[in-house]
Amino acid sequence: MTTIAQLPSAATVGAGDLLPISQNGSVYSATVAQVTASLQPLIEVSSGALLGRVSLGTGTPEAVTLGTGLALSGSVLAANGADHASYPVQAALALSDELVINTAAGPGLLPVSALTGLFSAGQNVSITASGVISVNVSAIAGPAGPVG
Repeated sequence: MTTIAQLPSAATVGAGDLLPISQNGSVYSATVAQVTASLQPLIEVSSGALLGRVSLGTGTPEAVTLGTGLALSGSVLAANGADHASYPVQAALALSDELVINTAAGPGLLPVSALTGLFSAGQNVSITASGVISVNVSAIAGPAGPVG
């Protein structure tokens, strides 16, 4: 009986080629496609590529393009802030606005109204909730000078 080692090597292998399979003491044939159907296909990507799935439905991984403000360095995907350059400049702040801040715990939002807590009024000075600063002039005015 001829053994597999004694057979000549195939020059090429196709999905429809048959292979001998032993199951429970019996020999069967299976195609290369059947044997490899559940295997992961070879994925080749260039360095610095991010893989994901951008098409609808299931399928193979696809390259994902990084948008403005994101950078891939080694295995780290990070926000670099470049997208902020496209933000419109705001001429004035409203109390209902929020600021993006960087805290020790990470990024966050700060209501503009909370900025008033950074300031305190001195003696005879007041700051309203809307940010108006006023002074009681009579409390700080010196003696009246000569008339005329």
